[in-house]
Amino acid sequence: MPPLWKALVSSTPPAGVELPAESVAPVPSRTWLCDSRTFKRLQATGRSNFVISPVGLLASFTYSVANVTDLTYTAFVVALSVAFNDNGMSMDAGAGTCWLTIADLVGSIIYLIDLWMGFQLGIIARWEGRAVVVQNWAASARFYTRCGTFWTDMLACLPIFAQVAVATTGSSAQLLRLIATLRLLRLIRVVRLLANLSRSSVGGSHMRVLASAVTTRKLLLLHAVFSLAVLVNLLGCIWWNVAVGEGLDNSWAAAVNKDFDLLTAGEPTQWLVSCYFALTTIVTVGYGDIVPVTVKEVAMTMAFQVVGVAMFAYLLNTASSLLAASGPAAKRVEAIRNKLDEVESTMGALEFAPGLRRRIRRYFALAWEPPDGCAAHLPQLYAELPPALRHKLAAQQLRPQAVQGAAATAEAIAAAVAAAVVA
Repeated sequence: MPPLWKALVSSTPPAGVELPAESVAPVPSRTWLCDSRTFKRLQATGRSNFVISPVGLLASFTYSVANVTDLTYTAFVVALSVAFNDNGMSMDAGAGTCWLTIADLVGSIIYLIDLWMGFQLGIIARWEGRAVVVQNWAASARFYTRCGTFWTDMLACLPIFAQVAVATTGSSAQLLRLIATLRLLRLIRVVRLLANLSRSSVGGSHMRVLASAVTTRKLLLLHAVFSLAVLVNLLGCIWWNVAVGEGLDNSWAAAVNKDFDLLTAGEPTQWLVSCYFALTTIVTVGYGDIVPVTVKEVAMTMAFQVVGVAMFAYLLNTASSLLAASGPAAKRVEAIRNKLDEVESTMGALEFAPGLRRRIRRYFALAWEPPDGCAAHLPQLYAELPPALRHKLAAQQLRPQAVQGAAATAEAIAAAVAAAVVA
């Protein structure tokens, strides 16, 4: 075995050996949650040659490349290519070769490699706190085609063949743009990746480092900003594509009353104006300087408004969550509100007398104080940590300044840790 390959596989869990689930790194895209029968059958499968461990360094590199591609090329460049890469046009009018065409070729090659790696990467079988690494080609293929993203990935790879045909035969670029729209299906992977952007569910090493390097609030804010940017870019490119399909002289683009002619402006200007309309529609501002002209454009604008309502509600929910966790005072108000909701539900279920309800409600609203979160959650946090981190936590928490802003002394913290050890 070559030294490099030996170094790559030396630190990975062995295939076919049952291990505690917490000892195997989480890889959601390659994890099979199965029953006992399937778990034992997968454990008994033999190891195939050239099947890569799903928790090794090479697999982490593969996940990272796929994640970075999805968060850059798939999230933004695919929509730009569908809207503006027509008849070899470039975002820079003076360029001899369209950079979008080059980006499409590179992205499509990565798509093909990712599709092939879907069959070559092993899987992790989990059942009731147990896990086993399976490096069998048949099991990997079955998981990828039944539980993975095989069909979406395959459809996203089809445009590369049409692109090569157009480049070699000089066929109509309109057909290429129609087929290239299939690459928008990869946005499903972007949505899934954003939904799984947490410390416990990120597959690639780069994404895992990102999720563990920022706080939950920053991660939530980053998620909202990125989602908004992807949606604005996508809707803006769709809006310009509608104008191209309707004919620029008979579309909303010809009716725009600005200091410049949008029909003859550069493609960066056309993209910016299209995204401007998409953003004002999403946030329900609608200045009225850009309006739909044809029936198709009116229908598309209505669809944009529906999407905008959902996005606006999501942004409001994100802002409320950020404000609720912005500081100690906000956390205290949120804790009291949650306590009042819990008390109201309990009193309603037990049918307390109205007078008693008012007195209990007045106490929790005016006199009750939420418990100190640091001291209350320390024993539970200690119990959930592995032994190595428990020793480090105990050594640090014995200092009086360990819990900032808490009234507990070093002796009280040490007693809480000792109580957790006894429990």
